Amino acid sequence: MADRSAMAAQTEVAAESSLRQWVVALTVASGNFVTTLEISTSVALPFIASRFQVDVATVQWLVILYFGTRVGLLIGAGGAADLFGLKRFYVLGLILYAIASLVAAFSPSFAALLGLRMFMAVGIGFIQASGPALIGRTFGAGRRGRGLGVAMAGVALGQITGALAGGLLVQRFGWEAAFLIRVPTGILSATLAFVVLREYRSGGRVRDFDFVGMATLFVGLFSLLVGVNLARQLGWTSPILATLFVVSAVFLASFYFNERRARSPVLDLGLFRIRGFNLAASAPLVLQVALWTIWTLFPFYITGVLKHGPFAVGLMMAVMSIVWFVVSPGAGWLSDRIGSRHISISGLALVSLGFFFLSFLGDRSSLALVAVGMMVLGLGAGSFGVSNQNLMLNSVPKERFGTASASLGLAGAMGNTLCVAVFAAFFVARKAAHSGVEYLAFQDVFRLAAIIVLAAAVLYVMVGRGLGPRKEGAPP
Repeated sequence: MADRSAMAAQTEVAAESSLRQWVVALTVASGNFVTTLEISTSVALPFIASRFQVDVATVQWLVILYFGTRVGLLIGAGGAADLFGLKRFYVLGLILYAIASLVAAFSPSFAALLGLRMFMAVGIGFIQASGPALIGRTFGAGRRGRGLGVAMAGVALGQITGALAGGLLVQRFGWEAAFLIRVPTGILSATLAFVVLREYRSGGRVRDFDFVGMATLFVGLFSLLVGVNLARQLGWTSPILATLFVVSAVFLASFYFNERRARSPVLDLGLFRIRGFNLAASAPLVLQVALWTIWTLFPFYITGVLKHGPFAVGLMMAVMSIVWFVVSPGAGWLSDRIGSRHISISGLALVSLGFFFLSFLGDRSSLALVAVGMMVLGLGAGSFGVSNQNLMLNSVPKERFGTASASLGLAGAMGNTLCVAVFAAFFVARKAAHSGVEYLAFQDVFRLAAIIVLAAAVLYVMVGRGLGPRKEGAPP
């Protein structure tokens, strides 16, 4: 009788533990949903330009400063979250993002809106640095992919909502709606996180934190990213651009030498000796260089070449995101069962295939054919995103999960930035080469994207051999 009672108690505890894991995964998914509503900002840019009477080049600073702040802050936020508490930074990020979004909707000037976009980027940085890490600390190595799959489904759901509902709200209520939509969702997600999540931290002191490393890395990456974005407007020979790149090089070099002697470095350079960390951090950068064309150039193919309206653009993007949403949990489960490497390679191959399919579409292609290509892209991107996160968290010590999560976010954001710089120039060059025939230029863009993603798949095949989950407590 006593044995039966003990067994029943253990079963109940295990069930409760399993239930709590899924609640945590859904909580992180809600935060991912909030952050990917950011897509609605792109829809609102023309309305913002009209409201504050600024030109297209000026309004793009809302995007440039947002990405610059986010990229510069991510690694520092990850290191701080590891040291002072993942839950603390996650909740703080959601609250800051919600408050900044609310105030942004009532900005009295364009300059005020620029400043608030930087505060929003700080909030996003805290969330991205902590979210996957919380999943990693809650789920064990054999179940981590499933939790990440549920959390990544929130990303896809946010993309669907941002692309469809965000556009409709902006058209009906104005640009302010793009920011106001994030306020109730952000508050609800922050409340849920505060109630549900447990705290994980290494227990460091404030005076031990590497503030010098965080500051030098921020200035170095911020200058680099702003310079890359300005290259399209100023040209690569601009003195301003040269100054930004010199500043970036100096501060990044200072960051490197500082990290070698820091007591609690923002970025543990020993992580670069881990093959899984290097692979999981580099592959999404390569993927996003290509995949971000869907958010930047693809809308112009739908509206300019196929002559459809904005709703068709949102619908096609929603097709990709719906497939992404459906496939993410299953991809996470499979990555636990057969290994992250296999699912990541398959995902990259599917993304490459999707771009090759799009590269054969012309100026009279139907939306049904476009939707097929978008479905393949969603299937591949959803599979890769989950499995690559799983590989990252299975490769590093749990005390560095915040830094690992931030590295993934940094790689994706840098890929987005490089996409704009590379593919915008490539499209202009190919359009000129084809005597102004746009659909031929788009075919070349999609073909180059397919080749880039295929190269990432080859990288995964070559570098990822023999990679498996790292044992808890084992040295890196």
